[in-house]
Amino acid sequence: MSRAEPVERILSKWRVASRTEAQRLVRAGRVTAGGVVVRDPRAVVDPARQPLAVDGRRVEAPVGGTVWLAMNKPRGVVTTTHDPEGRPTVMGLVGAHAAPGLAPVGRLDQASAGLILLSNDATLADRLLDPRTHVRKRYRVKVKGHLAPASLARLRDDTLVEDGLALGPMAVEVESEGPKSCWLTITLDEGKNRQIRRRLADVGHAVEVLVRTAIGPLELGDLAPGAVRPLTDAEVDALRAAAGPRGGPRSPRDS
Repeated sequence: MSRAEPVERILSKWRVASRTEAQRLVRAGRVTAGGVVVRDPRAVVDPARQPLAVDGRRVEAPVGGTVWLAMNKPRGVVTTTHDPEGRPTVMGLVGAHAAPGLAPVGRLDQASAGLILLSNDATLADRLLDPRTHVRKRYRVKVKGHLAPASLARLRDDTLVEDGLALGPMAVEVESEGPKSCWLTITLDEGKNRQIRRRLADVGHAVEVLVRTAIGPLELGDLAPGAVRPLTDAEVDALRAAAGPRGGPRSPRDS
């Protein structure tokens, strides 16, 4: 049996938009119900009788509900749903949180560790992976040796073109220094394959440890290596806000 509800609530519940964003979409005349433009976010509609569309594209309730997970990926685990070489994948760590359509959102290479997201919410995942959004990602990186001021300036200001790929400037701060190595905090607003490792290699420093500690508003926190937890509704809304308005600029494929 269908259920009539305020259109803003339906769009939020279906994970099309946060409640605030849904209100803006409706007031902007971008939402239709049964082909008729709805301009009052509190207008009650029955989506079974009045199919909803945003910007002319039909939206529907997610089958089985949406799932968003945060995982602390250990080193040696591949960020993919299936690996033809038989290596362990992040899907093997999901356990009881498994759901239809669940997949990693972006990538983190096998030798790296830290925060990754998994979801079956293809709409928001695509927005987070769009290279126009520039959702920032933060990393702790241990490298051999100490970075000279000139090397730091190159990382912060220059672009490295390698194999036809432009690897842009990075925000780099020296966190601490040991006798033969140092820890860096690096923030990216783009995500290209092995960007951090390649940029550091270019200035003569090999990466020993790379851990992603944040994606946009989400922090790794004290999540143990290999552990998984569901995101809260507030965290999903924060991701949606970081991805920008539906149909507007969105976010990068990660490195």
